[in-house]
Amino acid sequence: NAVCTNRKRSLTEDCTCLPGYGPPVQCIDINECTAGTHNCSLAPPATCTNTPGSFNCACPAGYRGDGVTCNDIDECTEGTHNCDAAANCRNTASSFTCQCAVGFTGDGVSCMDID
Repeated sequence: NAVCTNRKRSLTEDCTCLPGYGPPVQCIDINECTAGTHNCSLAPPATCTNTPGSFNCACPAGYRGDGVTCNDIDECTEGTHNCDAAANCRNTASSFTCQCAVGFTGDGVSCMDID
């Protein structure tokens, strides 16, 4: 977890911790997630997972991206919703809602004609 070089005319070495390790002498893994030094998305809040010498970011459900940048998935536009054919789909942050169209009743996932 460190790079060390021999000092000329000395029995000691100069060591420098690799990125993601510290403090300067012990060179143990720094948990960037708990230290708050990660660059994962804060809005929406991505999941930060510590790894040896680094970290990974993952977007929350309903979003896609690299974890540093997360964009809302529009289930209505992409057609990945489960709204009834007689319902209107409305995209929301990280999800969607379904509402039966005028002349229909139900929860939006299942609509029945009332006319």
